This record gives sequence, C-alpha cells and structure tokens, in this order.
Amino acid sequence: MIFLLTGESGSGKTTLLSDLNLILNSSGIKTGGFTAPGNWKDGIRSGFTLHDILHDTDYPLAQTDKPGSEMQGRFAFDTGTLLIGNRLLMEQSEHPLLDFIIVDEVGPFELRGMGWAPSLGRLSGSQKHQIWAVRPSLMDQVKERWKFIPGGVFRVPQDNAATVFRLINEVILQGNDGK
Repeated sequence: MIFLLTGESGSGKTTLLSDLNLILNSSGIKTGGFTAPGNWKDGIRSGFTLHDILHDTDYPLAQTDKPGSEMQGRFAFDTGTLLIGNRLLMEQSEHPLLDFIIVDEVGPFELRGMGWAPSLGRLSGSQKHQIWAVRPSLMDQVKERWKFIPGGVFRVPQDNAATVFRLINEVILQGNDGK
C-alpha cells in the first residue's frame, strides 16, 4: 500500500519522513528507501543529498553551482546518484527483511520519466508498504501515472510524524488482520 505525504517545497516533508523513519524503526518496522535533505548556502537551498535509509549512506544528489545533463529547475542532478537511488528502490522493493519504503520525493522530474521514474513502476506494484512525498499540485498526476489509490494522504505541516505513524500502523494492522 502506498501512502502520500504532501506539502509545498520547504514545508518539512523531508523532516517528517526522517522523524517517521525513526519511529518506524523503534517500533520494529524495518525501513528502506531514501530521504533527500536539502543543502543550504547563505540561507538559500543549494542542493540535495540522497540519504539511503537502509545503509545509512549519503550521496550528492543535486546542486545549483554547476550545470549537468539532468536538470530540474535550477538543480543539476548527479546521474550516478540517480542510478544508485533507482537501484536501491528496485532491490528494496523485493528485500525480504524490509517492511516499509520511503521515497522523498516524486515530482515533475519523475512525471517526465526521469529521476526515480525507472523504479517507481516496480515499486508501485510491490507488496511493501510505502510513503511517497509529493507536492499537492502533482498528487493527481502521480496517482494516475503509477495507477494507485493511496492508503492515506498526510499533509505537512498539519500532520506530524507521530500522527502519520499511528494512522499508517492502523491501516497496516487492519490489512494484516484481513479486515
């Protein structure tokens, strides 16, 4: 089941996902996927880092200070890190010890077939529970492109990690009980 976390740019989606990851793990739910925390220079977002949750490893994802072949807005994406992110989503969609996958985030890049798009088809068909961060204006396009009905939609800043965990856990437990 796929859950969606939505909020505007800079609203706290990545922070909430990081906090949710801590709660899930402390509750015995093994998580994978990644978050993409922002990098800042002089108070302006200058890039993003890909944080591989399962391996607790960081990779440079995007930056503004040099052009690249994979551009989204003012950010040049590192093609090597895009390959790493797609590979880990593919592998983790079938990982026998993972219970939950976090994807931060699915946006215009993916809707154009780039970014995480190569792995989202397999991931969306996986039996793993997931949460995808998506901006509000793109939610309908994302649901249509990957053909799913979300198990729940959470909004930043209205919802916090504890609330999201509680509601996701209720849905997961109901599904496990066959209700």
